[in-house]
Amino acid sequence: MINSSIHTVELYKRVCYSEQLALSRTMKRLGVPSYSKGHGFIYVLEGRESAGITSIGLFSHYSKALGYNVDFHLEIALNPMRAVCDTAQKNAKAISPDLLPDALAEVLFSADQMFRLDLLDDVSLSRVDFCTDLKFDRQEQADEYIRLLKKVPCKRVLREVLHWDGTQRRWVPYSESKLVRCGSYEFQIYPKQPQMLTRGLSGAEYAKGVVRIELRAGRKKLKSLHYKYAALLNPCENWCQELMVMAGLSGKIIEGMMIDMLGTGDFYPMKTILQKIDASGFYACTKQQMKLVLDYFPLHSSGEDALKHLGLSQKQWREVVNHFSKIGCCPIPIPTRACQPWYPGVTNWDAYFCTA
Repeated sequence: MINSSIHTVELYKRVCYSEQLALSRTMKRLGVPSYSKGHGFIYVLEGRESAGITSIGLFSHYSKALGYNVDFHLEIALNPMRAVCDTAQKNAKAISPDLLPDALAEVLFSADQMFRLDLLDDVSLSRVDFCTDLKFDRQEQADEYIRLLKKVPCKRVLREVLHWDGTQRRWVPYSESKLVRCGSYEFQIYPKQPQMLTRGLSGAEYAKGVVRIELRAGRKKLKSLHYKYAALLNPCENWCQELMVMAGLSGKIIEGMMIDMLGTGDFYPMKTILQKIDASGFYACTKQQMKLVLDYFPLHSSGEDALKHLGLSQKQWREVVNHFSKIGCCPIPIPTRACQPWYPGVTNWDAYFCTA
């Protein structure tokens, strides 16, 4: 099964001092917990009564020249799934694009009832989390698929996010997921069930065998997506319409990014890929380069490390990926003792997961 939609949305709204003060007083009256962050406070809303609004940040900037705070604004985080689902599934699944209009209507109504401050009027999208869920029959298959995807080199502008390992006493990549980022977006591939179990979230049974691929796009990335998919994005009157259109394009956006990284081929064992290379009509030097790539990738946990040892630039890597795509293979071979001898590439997701 494939589920492509949006997960979390962040809205930006400029306000005046009196509006921000009134909202702050309302939050304190309702007993909403808060914590400080930078030049402001974030109020955390939980439960069905918040109708999808997970947090509201109140921020301002102190001007040394003027001697007082300026640039008052709100940062509002939404999870539309929580507006229409009060079961444990809300933690495991992203909202279906078909349910999004009803969810947003519920969010708007509840925000007006709770705060009566036109909270969601005149706002703009500052971040949208697009996600695609790929559901395998077994968790072992999901974990193995993630290990294959972790080896795929990313674009040069992306840097892998590291965390401090107390045992090794150094900064290391995440072992069960791949998280990379640049100035305008984050991209992550991770197993949904282990993530929920680690955080103690309910509904982990609904996430068994799910591989989540998530793009957290900031303003700059959203703008570039508008240019890229301009033909499919009709002019929108407000942020709700814009969000509904982008939710429908979520699967196409994720698939486009994955094809850029690993091409259109499927995952096969080393022996099968070598047979396909030998049977192809490529020049001998091209075949030799493709086989050299295959020899190096199993030796490295990261695709970026493999490229360094191979001495390939990003342009040369794209050429190699295109060669593998022409013979229907991904340049990352499946290990010998794998759960299954074949895994689908991006172009075969629909055929595999919609019937699995």
